[in-house]
Amino acid sequence: MNRFRVGGLRMTFSMDEKGLAGALVAMGGNMPRVRRVFEHLESRHGSDVDDVAELYVNGVEAAANRSAIRMALKNEPGLVALLIRVMEKGWTSSGERRAIAVVRGL
Repeated sequence: MNRFRVGGLRMTFSMDEKGLAGALVAMGGNMPRVRRVFEHLESRHGSDVDDVAELYVNGVEAAANRSAIRMALKNEPGLVALLIRVMEKGWTSSGERRAIAVVRGL
């Protein structure tokens, strides 16, 4: 996680949201690890978590192993609920609404 953020003293000045989302997609079906990252983001990086979630869902949809990741996600209702929750918080963009629809459709 730290390799995707710039900051110090418990402050994040910049987050490579796209890079982090790509790393999460590359984890494939390792949903416990993906969930831990999103839980950490939700608790400590609230302004970034929705963007990472949207980019993650878009990355899953574009991945070569899309079916396997989608199946793993489908078997993790807690992670699905977490993704939906963080994307629905606050103002929800049209991209987030599309990503929410994808996740709900699993």
